[in-house]
Amino acid sequence: MLLSRSGEVATFVDVSQFEPGESAFECVAFSAALCKYMGAPNGRPSGSPEDVDSAADYWYGRLTGSIAPSNTAGMSLEQLHIMLTGLSLRWRNLPIDGNSAHASDIEQVKTSLMNGRPVIICGSEAGFHDMELGDRVPYSWPPAGNHAIVASGIASDGNLLVRDMANIGPQGLRPGPRRYDVRTMFLVSGTEIIPQWSEGEESMSIDAKDPVVAAYFTVTSDDKWQCKQTGHIIQYGILHFYQSYGQNAFCGLTYLGLPVSNELPVANLPGVVKQQFERGWLVYDPAHKLDHPPGAGEIYPMHLPG
Repeated sequence: MLLSRSGEVATFVDVSQFEPGESAFECVAFSAALCKYMGAPNGRPSGSPEDVDSAADYWYGRLTGSIAPSNTAGMSLEQLHIMLTGLSLRWRNLPIDGNSAHASDIEQVKTSLMNGRPVIICGSEAGFHDMELGDRVPYSWPPAGNHAIVASGIASDGNLLVRDMANIGPQGLRPGPRRYDVRTMFLVSGTEIIPQWSEGEESMSIDAKDPVVAAYFTVTSDDKWQCKQTGHIIQYGILHFYQSYGQNAFCGLTYLGLPVSNELPVANLPGVVKQQFERGWLVYDPAHKLDHPPGAGEIYPMHLPG
């Protein structure tokens, strides 16, 4: 794994989430925007602090209604994912929630970092301790509620390197990365960001162990998922295609939606089957008897009449 000179998995700008005349509750939006404009290790960030601020303001205002100082709304995990997708970032939700084990949460984050991928983590403000400040909370207000930051590397002592845009000193933002104590962290979510420069390394795929996916599907066998809402089955090749379709967000669940039929035969084409989803059809057609979209394999989105 290539690391930046700072020991981080990418290069980042230093930027504060606090701007005059704007909401002080934009931590989630700033964390996402920071990842949008990160650069490759030992390269340069792809944007400026103003780029990060502008993107954060736009999405926070769009998803919560306003960037005015009076807006004290935080962004939900679902809103974070909407923003990441809107920023054309590839991401994967980690199995971290308020009930998962602390050791497992930290291991999940570190595994992502060892694979060269930063993680947007959200957790209790009271548990974010800056070790260079005497292992204490770095905020000027009494810690309350949850806060989002970017885990950007693993320190030599096993703690996390982070980018925390609310870590403000007397002279302004303390330069990153900061070293935060993993022992005190209480995390409620983790979202892995897949950098643009690593997109060709592996195919993205969802599985039913992810809590979001598990809310919609039950695994009935190794090659079959049953939709909890519609009762229909996705299976074999169509299931594998669905798991990686779109290579972003929650793949088929995001871009095709839930199955609204089981596999159906295609008239006069033996061996060809189709399946309807909320947002389109897939067809299993290994010999391309029905259609032959450029570059398509044995499964592809079905051509629909105009």
